[in-house]
Amino acid sequence: MELMLERALRAEALGFDEFWVTEHHNPEAHHSAPLVAITYLASRTTTLRVGSGGILLPYVSPYRVAEDFFALHSLFPGRIELGVGPGPGTYPEAVRAILDRAPSEPPQGEYHQKARRLASYLRRETPEGFEGLEPTPPVEAKAPPLTILGVSKRAVDLAIELDASFTYGFFIADPDPLYSRAHEILSDFRARRRSAGQRAGVAFMALAGRNEAQAAEWERVNRGTGSRGHLFVGSVKQVRTEFEELRAALQPDLALLGMSPGVPHAHQMLSIEGLAKALLPGQSRKQAPEPPLAVARTQESMT
Repeated sequence: MELMLERALRAEALGFDEFWVTEHHNPEAHHSAPLVAITYLASRTTTLRVGSGGILLPYVSPYRVAEDFFALHSLFPGRIELGVGPGPGTYPEAVRAILDRAPSEPPQGEYHQKARRLASYLRRETPEGFEGLEPTPPVEAKAPPLTILGVSKRAVDLAIELDASFTYGFFIADPDPLYSRAHEILSDFRARRRSAGQRAGVAFMALAGRNEAQAAEWERVNRGTGSRGHLFVGSVKQVRTEFEELRAALQPDLALLGMSPGVPHAHQMLSIEGLAKALLPGQSRKQAPEPPLAVARTQESMT
């Protein structure tokens, strides 16, 4: 947790806008308790928006998620983001332990209904089948923004239905060097969203080394973790060029830069410095970049 805080503080100092934490339940996981991590990071930083990227909704109660995030948003007004996804994010053995039972069917089958109930609670409405129930946050609390994470048209349909933002996850999608699939998905979302507040985001792995040799070594380590999907890796100049190509092709409202869990902390700190040089040239905290940039990992993300 302290190492994660060190990364978040450095990201904030360098001018990144947001820091998102994922949820994983396996031996290699760094963040099995995102709510605890978000609370800790928000309490120790001053300007970062801190988010979940995302809560594994199939394994938890939407009612409890709504209550928790209402409370978080009351503690840190305007600084909390709620991202949710279908998982799996863990092993079958961990699923049984989380649910405290053997699931009769894959928990992901309940995801869309749970997302609908969560959105109802965030609007302080009662979902069908739960009449007379509403979350009990502090009276003054407002709901944080909701983001649906995914790579499919069905995920876009869900985001549109719930008036939520949508972020396309390059780090879990098959490699798409021409961005054709992402362009199709994000264009569909932008054409149908009801307000500019519904952000069209992209999330991808990124490693920026001092030079090509250092970046190549980090890529080798990252691939050794079994990571797939699109990875921006190279020198500061190379990463800047690749990101500008992505920005021109997809025009995202939000860019989440995933930090690989397989790369040692010291190298991640160097990469954050490199990513700032590549993507935030001349930025200060009073001048936000376009689009907003966040640090995350696939176990943590920055924007």
